[in-house]
Amino acid sequence: MIGATYAASAFADDADSSSPAANRVEVTGTYLRGIKQQSATPMTVIKTEDLTKQGIVNVEQAVAAIAANTSAITAATSVGTDNGGAAFADLRGLGEQYTLVLLDGRRMANQASNGLAVDLNAIPLATIDHIDVYKGGATATYGTDAIAGVINFVTKKSVQGATIEARILSPQHPGGLTKEVSVTGGKGSLVDDGFNVYGSFTASKSNEIKTTDRDFAQNSLNPIGTSGNSFPANYVPQNVDPNTGKVTVLGSATNPMYPGCNPPTLVAYNGTCREQTPLFYGIQPEVEQYTVTGKASKQINEDNLVALQYIGTQTTTKTRVAPTPLLTYTNDFFTLPSTSPYFPTSGLPDGTNQLELHSRSIPAGDRMDEIVSTTQRVMATADGMIGSWAYAGGLAYSQNQVRHYLTGGYVDGSKLQDAFNNGTLNPFGDSAPGAWDSVALNGKIEEDKYATTLADFHVNKDIYTLPAGAVQFVAGVEARHESLDAVFTQLAQSALSTGLESAQNTSGSRNSQAVFMQLAIPVTETLNVNLAARDDYFSDFGNTANPEVKFTWQPIEQIKFRGNASTGFRAPSLYNIYQPNQQTNTAGQYNDPLNCPNGVLQPGGNQGRDCEAQQQLLIGGSKDLKPEKSDSASFGFVVEPIKAVTASVDFWWTNIHDTIGTLSESAIFADPDKYADRFVRDPSTQKLLYVIDTTQNLGNTMTSGIDLSATVRLPKTDIGNFSVTYDGTYLTKFDYQHEKDGQYFHGIGQFSDYNNAPIFRYKQDLNLNWNKGNFSGILGSTYQTGYQDMYEGNRVASYILWNLSGTYVYHKDLTITAGIKNLFDKAPPYSNQDYTFQQGYDPRFFDAVGRAYYLQASYKM
Repeated sequence: MIGATYAASAFADDADSSSPAANRVEVTGTYLRGIKQQSATPMTVIKTEDLTKQGIVNVEQAVAAIAANTSAITAATSVGTDNGGAAFADLRGLGEQYTLVLLDGRRMANQASNGLAVDLNAIPLATIDHIDVYKGGATATYGTDAIAGVINFVTKKSVQGATIEARILSPQHPGGLTKEVSVTGGKGSLVDDGFNVYGSFTASKSNEIKTTDRDFAQNSLNPIGTSGNSFPANYVPQNVDPNTGKVTVLGSATNPMYPGCNPPTLVAYNGTCREQTPLFYGIQPEVEQYTVTGKASKQINEDNLVALQYIGTQTTTKTRVAPTPLLTYTNDFFTLPSTSPYFPTSGLPDGTNQLELHSRSIPAGDRMDEIVSTTQRVMATADGMIGSWAYAGGLAYSQNQVRHYLTGGYVDGSKLQDAFNNGTLNPFGDSAPGAWDSVALNGKIEEDKYATTLADFHVNKDIYTLPAGAVQFVAGVEARHESLDAVFTQLAQSALSTGLESAQNTSGSRNSQAVFMQLAIPVTETLNVNLAARDDYFSDFGNTANPEVKFTWQPIEQIKFRGNASTGFRAPSLYNIYQPNQQTNTAGQYNDPLNCPNGVLQPGGNQGRDCEAQQQLLIGGSKDLKPEKSDSASFGFVVEPIKAVTASVDFWWTNIHDTIGTLSESAIFADPDKYADRFVRDPSTQKLLYVIDTTQNLGNTMTSGIDLSATVRLPKTDIGNFSVTYDGTYLTKFDYQHEKDGQYFHGIGQFSDYNNAPIFRYKQDLNLNWNKGNFSGILGSTYQTGYQDMYEGNRVASYILWNLSGTYVYHKDLTITAGIKNLFDKAPPYSNQDYTFQQGYDPRFFDAVGRAYYLQASYKM
C-alpha cells in the first residue's frame, strides 16, 4: 500500500531472514537499532511490490506518488533544456538540492549536467525492496544538507531462484507505448550456505508523445508559444550606407509574400506571421533504459556479513523541438543581400540593400537531441558484531556521466550567412536539393562527469541501563571526495540555438569529513529522548556543527506524541560554484524595457528582437557564494483508537537562510528599474545583449505545513478484505525573499518565481485496497489543489487522477496484474505558463499520457 505508517517497518527479503546479521534492521534517519526510537519523525515506507501493482515501473513515477513530493524537473522537462534528461525528487517543493537521495543508506554521485541532486533514473526499481521517505528535515546521521528530508531506496539483501518479469503500458491515444522486461536470479542461502549471489538485468523503452498526438496540447496555443522567427521568413528592410557601413532600417518586420500565414503552424499576430513552435515538439521524450545490478554477500560467521555490490544504469533520452530560429546567441540576425536570387523584387522601400531575416530552418527539420546518462556505483560493505559493539562500514565509488549529442535539425551558424549571401539558401521557399544539408551539423557537443568517493564507519552499543531501559550510543565517521567536470566541443560554439554557444569548460572538486554521535535515552517507560550532533568539515567552506533532538511520549497505548528539532548546513554544491558561464535563451518571451517598453517599439528598436521575444540570459556558477543554514522542527501525534485504525498528524517548520539560487527571469523583467544593473547592452546601439542571472544567495525561505496519514482496515467480509490508506501534505506557509533583508513573497497557491513552478496548497494520495484469496485490487487516486497561473487572468484547476488495477497469483509462482491508469482519461488543465517548452498546460505536474492500459506478469522459477 502507498500509505504512511506511524513507525518504520522492517522487511524480510527472503528465507534468509532468520540469520541475525541478515535480519539486522536500520531505518532511514538513524543508526539506532529497533523501532521504538525511530518513530519520533514521520516516516513513509513504500513496498516496491505494491507500486508495481499500480503500473508504476520506474523510480520517477514512484517518487511522484509521494504526497510531500513536488518535482519541478522531470523527464518531460528535458524537452528543449540541457538538464541531461534527469528527474529529481523534491520534498516540500523547496528544490531538488534539499532532498537527500540515498541508495542503501549511502550517497550516490549527483547528476552531472545539473549537479545538484541524484538523478532518479539512475536507480533501478527492479532490485529495490522498499523505499523509506523520511520527512524530518536536516539529519545528523546522513548529512545536515538533507533540509527537506531523505528518500532511501533499499535493495534486496539476497535473492534465491530466478524471476522473469514483463510489462507493457499502452495508451489509448497515440504515442507513449512503454515496454519493459527484467530478469533476476540468485543462488545461495546466507543461513545454510553462508553466501548469496544475485544479479538483475532490466531493459525498458517508452515511445515519444508529440504535441499533435494530444488535443489538449494543441489547444489555446495562439498567441502563447508563437515566435516571430518563422518560415517563410519575416524580415526588416535595411539600407547599408556604402561609405560608413551603417545600417538604416526602412521598414518593419513583415512579409507580404504570404498573407494567409499558412495555418496551422503559422498564425497572424501583431502585424507579423508567427510560428506556432509547440506544434513541432515531442511533449514527452523517447526514453530507453538498461540497468544491471549484481550483489555478492558472504556470511563470515553468525554475526558478521560482508557484501560487494555493483549497479549500473544507462538512460538514453531523445527529445524533439521546433526547427532552429536563425538568431545568434548575441541576438544578431542573419541578412539576405539584394544580390541573392531569392531577394524580393517588389514591395520594398526604395534603396533597400538587404533584409534582416527573422527566419527558422523549417526545411532542415526539427531539432533532435540525444542525451546519454550513465551512472555506475560499486560498493563494499561490512556489518556485524565485535563483542558487545555493533558496527557497519562501507566504501563506495559512484559516477554519473552525461553525453549530449545533436542528431538532427541543427545548423552551423558560421556557415549560414555565406549560404544566404551566395544564394544557396532560400528563406522564403524551396532551396536547391541538399542546400540545407550543407549547413547542417550533428555530433557530440557536451560531456559532463560527476564522481563521488565515500567511506563511512559507525558503531553502536548499549552503554548504560536506566530503570526504563538501556541507553543506546552511536558514533560514526564519514569522508567524501566529489569532483565535477564539464567539457564542451567546438560543435557547441557553432550550432545555433543550443544555449551552449558561449559555454566554457570547467571543473572543480571538494573534500569533506564528518563525525557524528547519537544517544537514545529512555527517560521513563513512556518518554524517550534522542540526542544527536554532527560536525562537518569542507575543504572549501570550513567547519560546521549541528545538533538534533527528538522525543516520543506515549502516555497511553492508543496515542503517541512525537517531535524533533535540528539545524542544517548546506555548502554550495560544486555545480553552484563551477557551473559554466553561458548565454542562453529565456524560457519566456519578454519586452526589452528600453527598446520596447510595455510592448511599444521605440525608435531604433527592432520588433522581432525587442518585443515579445526570447531574450538572452547569462547564467553560471559563482565562487562568491555563502553556505546555506537552516532550522527545522516538527511536532505531532499518532493515534490508534482501535487496532484497525492508525492515523497521524505532524506539524512542521523549515527555514532556510541565505538561500542559494538564481533570481527568476520573470522577476527581473517585471522590475527593470530595480535590476537595471543586470541589463547589459551594446554601448553604441543600446541593443540588449543579455541579462545577468548567475547563481547567488537570494535571502530567506520560510515554509511550514501539516503531514497527515491514516490506515483503516475494514471488517472482513464474504467478498474479501478491504483497507484504506491516505497520505496528505497541507502547506500553511511558503514565503521567500529575492535578496537578503528584502520583501517576502508568498508562494502558496501560485505559480511562483521561487522555482518557476506552482506551489500547491495541498496534495494527497488515497487508496482503497482489496484482497480475497489469490486475488487483490487497488483503486487509487492522487489529488492536488489548483493555483493562480503564471500570468494574471487564469486559475489552473485542481486535478485528480484515478487508477484501477487487479492482481492474481497462481501457485505463488505466476503473478499477473492488469490495470488502467488515468481511469477517466483526465486531460491536464489549461495553464498559460511559458516556462517549459510545452505550452497550454504544465508537463511537470499533470499527466500527458491520458488513459492507458497496462499488463504485467512475473514468473518465479
